[in-house]
Amino acid sequence: MILIVDDQTMTATLAQVMLARYGIGSTLKHSGVEALYWLERHKVRVVLCDISMPGMDGTELAREIRARWGKDRPRLVAYSAYPPPDGEEGLREAGFDDYLKKPAGAETLATAVKRWLYTEGYATSGEQSFGGYAQHPIYEWI
Repeated sequence: MILIVDDQTMTATLAQVMLARYGIGSTLKHSGVEALYWLERHKVRVVLCDISMPGMDGTELAREIRARWGKDRPRLVAYSAYPPPDGEEGLREAGFDDYLKKPAGAETLATAVKRWLYTEGYATSGEQSFGGYAQHPIYEWI
């Protein structure tokens, strides 16, 4: 089970459907605050998070998750159609373990999530990878 955090309902639902095709269950939340509230009551191994959200954006959410859960935090995968404002280095500093560009095909999305879902232990600065997967044509979403 993973948590998908995206303010765009259609994008979040599409990611959920694509991951389900690969046997990955997920819960959707549409804001950083909603995600934190949910994470206080549930444990997941991976959070797939949009970085451009109103209110608490993905970078703020990652920092808060890192501050609250430290080494026991879930793996954090940034998922955004826009380049990170502070670049990939800013995402690493916030606590993200990986960065995935939208749109991503179902196989690319599932591969990125599974990499962290089935990795033992939790992120340390030496384990962060930042694949920055290449974008795929929109028809791969279906």
